Amino acid sequence: MGKKILVQRRGRGGSQFRSPSWIREGPVRYLPMSDAELNGVIRGVVKELMHVPGLNAPVARIALEDGREFLNYAAEGMYVGRLLRLARRLGQCQATYCRLARSPRLHDLQHREED
Repeated sequence: MGKKILVQRRGRGGSQFRSPSWIREGPVRYLPMSDAELNGVIRGVVKELMHVPGLNAPVARIALEDGREFLNYAAEGMYVGRLLRLARRLGQCQATYCRLARSPRLHDLQHREED
C-alpha cells in the first residue's frame, strides 16, 4: 500500500505538528508610541531574558519607566538590569533603539528599524 506523505500527515493536525502557542509569553514587538514620546528619550530596563519556543533567538522582557512592558529580541551582550534608551535621535550611547533612517553613520546600535 505505502505510507502517507508528509503533507497528508500535517493536514491531520496531530500533536507532532501543532504549534505550542500556549507556552509563549506574548508577541515580540515594540509598543505603539506617539511622536511626542519619541521626540524625548524613554528609558527602560531589561527585566528578564528567556527562551520562547518556536523562536531561534532569546527574548528580553523590557520594562519602561512609565510601567509598560514589552518583549523584544535580545541583542548580543544584553543582560538583566541593563539600561536602554528608546529615542528618535541618538546621542553617543550604545544601548539605544532607533530608526535606521535617523541613525548617524558608523554608530553601534542594538536594534534598527526601517521607517
